[in-house]
Amino acid sequence: MKKLKLIVCVYYLTVESVVKKISTEFNNSEIEFECILVNNISSAYGNKYALPANFSLLEGSNKFLDFSAYSEGLNYFKSSNIILEEFAFLFFNDKFLISHPYALIIKLFKLHFPILSHSDVPVICGVGNNYKNIIFSNPWSSNNLYVPTYFFALNSRALSFFDALKIDSFSGDYESYGISAQFSYFLDVHSTLAQSYLKWGRGNHFPNLLNKKRFCIMCEHKLSGEIMANGVALILNAGLMNKLKVILWVFLKRIFIFTR
Repeated sequence: MKKLKLIVCVYYLTVESVVKKISTEFNNSEIEFECILVNNISSAYGNKYALPANFSLLEGSNKFLDFSAYSEGLNYFKSSNIILEEFAFLFFNDKFLISHPYALIIKLFKLHFPILSHSDVPVICGVGNNYKNIIFSNPWSSNNLYVPTYFFALNSRALSFFDALKIDSFSGDYESYGISAQFSYFLDVHSTLAQSYLKWGRGNHFPNLLNKKRFCIMCEHKLSGEIMANGVALILNAGLMNKLKVILWVFLKRIFIFTR
């Protein structure tokens, strides 16, 4: 079985808590892993917690939120001259460990890991979401499904599609990505359009932050679309039972929050 490289964006949680949660989920599995924690907030980087041997900590630029962290973490592994074909790559942010049923999703991921590891075509693996408003299919794959990037995995053959996002060099030129007017409006509604109730709440008072989020949303949908158009998707919540488990967890979480 291939080994796993984890790339985790740290922002909300302490380094120690992220390491403990990851270790709990993976240490007793048959998956051999190494994790790079990319810190996007300086206070977490100053944490004095002694990291386990298979964890490393990198100070992130936070240039493009999660996606710059993912890119910097991937470049960290590439710089060590690893043979990419020997590994699968799992990316997630620490908000995933707060707002999602992470133990359930990671359990489903571990079940799918042998399939992900033994594919000769590009593979993206994660939770599947449907298009329900404004646009109803992915512009690159014409599929009604995409994989949210709070948690996703790629095999080595899919890394070229991640590299094609050109995260490190993006300067605001969306035309080079070939996005349609409809998809551009979809991006605006979820990021920079002041009148939209769907826009990302964290950036309400920071327009530059919303511009970063707009680029990240584009990357999320382009990555799913390009890989699905040229390879396959392993959807962790496929099937009625898995879908219901995820929906039930989210429902109970919201009840807990609103009744506290």
